[in-house]
Amino acid sequence: MNISGYDIEVKDNKKQRSLKYDENGKRLTIDDLNETEYKMFLHNEIDRTLPMNFVKEDNDQTLHFNTENYASLWERLEYDEFRFEDFYHLIVEICNTLRRSGNNLLNIEKYCISEESIFVGEGYYDIKLMYMPLRRFEKDESTEDELKRLIFNVSKRISDMDREDYINLCQYLKHPNFSIENIKNHLLDIKDSGISLQGDVPHGSSDKFKVERIRTMPPLNRKEKLYSSLIAIVLLAVIWSQMPLGSNILLGTAFLLTVGVAGTLYVYWKKWRPGVEPVVVEKKVRKKVKKSAVEAEELENDHRTKMSDALRAMDYDAFISANQIVQTKDDSDFTEGDVYAVPGETSSKQESTDGEGRETADEVESFELTDKTTLLEDEDDEELKRNVRLEQGKAKDFLVPFDGKNDIGEAVSILGENFLIGRSREESDHHVDDSNVSRKHAMLIKNDDCYSFKDIGSVNGSKINEADLVPYKLYELKPDDVITLGGLSFRYRVKEV
Repeated sequence: MNISGYDIEVKDNKKQRSLKYDENGKRLTIDDLNETEYKMFLHNEIDRTLPMNFVKEDNDQTLHFNTENYASLWERLEYDEFRFEDFYHLIVEICNTLRRSGNNLLNIEKYCISEESIFVGEGYYDIKLMYMPLRRFEKDESTEDELKRLIFNVSKRISDMDREDYINLCQYLKHPNFSIENIKNHLLDIKDSGISLQGDVPHGSSDKFKVERIRTMPPLNRKEKLYSSLIAIVLLAVIWSQMPLGSNILLGTAFLLTVGVAGTLYVYWKKWRPGVEPVVVEKKVRKKVKKSAVEAEELENDHRTKMSDALRAMDYDAFISANQIVQTKDDSDFTEGDVYAVPGETSSKQESTDGEGRETADEVESFELTDKTTLLEDEDDEELKRNVRLEQGKAKDFLVPFDGKNDIGEAVSILGENFLIGRSREESDHHVDDSNVSRKHAMLIKNDDCYSFKDIGSVNGSKINEADLVPYKLYELKPDDVITLGGLSFRYRVKEV
């Protein structure tokens, strides 16, 4: 099992993966581990991330990834039927895990995103990702590019996805505004539309149907259905038990009465009930179209089918380097004369690319930072290390300076998923000018509607309500808890909404 150049040893019982050597075949040592990430895994079970055991022999270090009760995504896809609902849960959980990596001081680029390094439990909503807590860890692709490759490869296996949605999803992978956050919204749009997942609407044919308003009786509740069904059964039992069946006439009469009881039951359920008014509902019905329109639709469907088949036949590298999908005139040969742009392309002409087939920088739209928190290694761009705010409105959580008896000073608003407190002006969300406070002292992390507190290896430590804290361990805060950093104290306040 090879992950980004690292040979991962798989045990015979498949309950454990082990990493012993670096990409050059050299034994790992404690010095190869990132100290902060090592302590995070040592003291915390990180959500949606494979748990790790660190085994040291002399100066050699081995990482054991615990995969018990989990199978790799590659194995699951080989044996499971893969539906769009499964695909949606899988990608959303991966995106959530990556987006929250900053909550645990992890680097998003050290997650491995592939069929072999993602592990699935009971369902595709229960996943574990493999993380490499190494000081130096390089991959051939960025994590975002790995996610694109995974989506392209895995989406081919979806059994119930509309062809048009599949083509648009593939094309979106090449859009310059693709991001980990935006792909979740794109999949949610497909999921909420319901068109591609409804069995009564054929592939790519939503425009063949129209919505009509019809009058019908409101549905019966379970008790009404049960009672009406029991009455019908009793009547049928009386008819067939009491009716003498000695002649064909009497037998025919029994059948007619049976039909009458069934018809009455149908009318009561669907058409008329004493004292009950019918309701108006919307129903999809097929449009009546002319023969020429039907032929045009069939040609369009055939065109999309060939485009979808061409996409499924391509590997990811060929897909990324190609700006267009070639449509075939027959099932076996591609003809360079017949080229059709995939929906979403602005032109059928080839876009300007560099020597490796990538779009030039001048033609790629500028992107905007979303509500993600990303740890970056570039020391020349310190400003990008700041936490990107989730909320720009008024805060409801505050830190109020506290002298042991009373609140003093101005309240500090807490905004965002991560809120860093420290002596560093450039990196902290709240700067504290105190020599007893470390440059990066502690972090508040948002969990649902409240915040938790974590000391991130400060020199002088932290306290909550005078109790010493274990570094890197997460502590849930309650209103009026007193947080102490060095010689300073704050009271945690929550504003009622």
